Amino acid sequence: MPSTKSASTSIDIRPATGKLGILVPGLKDRFGIVIAVAAAVLAGACGSGSSTGGDVTATIGGMSWRTAAEGFVVPGLDDPTATTFTLQGATLLPNSPLIDSSKPVLTIFFSQVPGVGTYTIDGVTVNVEYEVDVNTIYSGSNGSVQVASISTSRAQGSFEFELQSPIANPMMLAVTDGAFDVPVSAN
Repeated sequence: MPSTKSASTSIDIRPATGKLGILVPGLKDRFGIVIAVAAAVLAGACGSGSSTGGDVTATIGGMSWRTAAEGFVVPGLDDPTATTFTLQGATLLPNSPLIDSSKPVLTIFFSQVPGVGTYTIDGVTVNVEYEVDVNTIYSGSNGSVQVASISTSRAQGSFEFELQSPIANPMMLAVTDGAFDVPVSAN
C-alpha cells in the first residue's frame, strides 16, 4: 500500500539570538518580543553613559531597590498604529551593554501609550512582571501605576502593587514607594 504524506507549510518559531546576544522569543510570544526589544534598547541606552538616563526605585518585599530604566514606545506587530508603552528597569553587566540576568528586572507593560493618569494593574491594559532570576518570576496585581508626566522624550510617575508567584518563596511581595523617571525612545 502506498504511503500518503500530507503537505504542510511550517514557519520556524524557535527562539533566535539577536545582535546583542539577547535571546529573542519566537513569533508566538508577542509580549516576549516587546520585552526583548525593550531589553536591547535599554542595554544600549544605559551603556552609553548618557546623562539623560533614567531610573526606577521601589521598596520590594521590604528591601530598597534602585536600577537603571528606560521607557519604550513600540509599534504593534500586526498594526504599526497600535503602539504599546513598556517601562523596564534592569541592571547591566559590568562594562557591558547587556542585562545581567542574575539581577532582578522589573517590567511594566501598557497595551497603549498612556496619558497622564492612574492605571489599575489588570493584566490586560497594564501588566507587571518582576523577574528575580530566570527561574523566579512574579506577576503584578492589586495596585496601580500613576503616570505624572509623559512626552516623546521622558516619562515620570509612581506605582504600588503586589507581586505574586505560585512557586516562589515568598509567594507574595508588596511593592511600595515605587517611582520612575525615565527617558522614552520609539522603536
